[in-house]
Amino acid sequence: MNTITASFGTASTNTENEVCSSTNVGRVSRIQWMFGLAVLLLMLFKSTNAYAGLCVTPPETGSWRNSNSATRSITSIAFRMECRSANWGTCSGNICTTTVGAVSPHYFIKLWGKCYPQDCYWGEAEGTKQTGAYDGWYRFNFDQGFARRYVWVKTYPQWPGWLRLYIWTDFADPRRADYAIDEWFRR
Repeated sequence: MNTITASFGTASTNTENEVCSSTNVGRVSRIQWMFGLAVLLLMLFKSTNAYAGLCVTPPETGSWRNSNSATRSITSIAFRMECRSANWGTCSGNICTTTVGAVSPHYFIKLWGKCYPQDCYWGEAEGTKQTGAYDGWYRFNFDQGFARRYVWVKTYPQWPGWLRLYIWTDFADPRRADYAIDEWFRR
């Protein structure tokens, strides 16, 4: 991350034991000022590209239709990503550090289920990109009152143009059996 550090209120005084000339003090101050300006400009110009890679549009982005036209489950999906600023600053005493140019991806999904005469809109949920054993999957939660739906989506590089949807339905009523669906979607 790029950081800018500034010191506020720092002052030094000469004592009778210190020997310095006004020429050297001026030269050091100009060199420090020029170095500080160069570092600041470098960091500001570099920061615009430093985090651009964190918000690469994933292949899941877009609209998807269930490959099974006779499905009784989810008929279509809309997946999107937003890139939001994640700049922040901290201070410790008279030293302040600001992180600039940081961005954070946010993932959203909309689902439509099979209904008559038209499909039912489930709403939109914000989710997270998974890592580790679930790398490549995006997880979303829908709380529909009578059931919680844990939604997972993923594309596979070996099958371009296909999206896999896995949903685990956990019913609030313990007498109802929980179940999973695993379906494939096309653009």
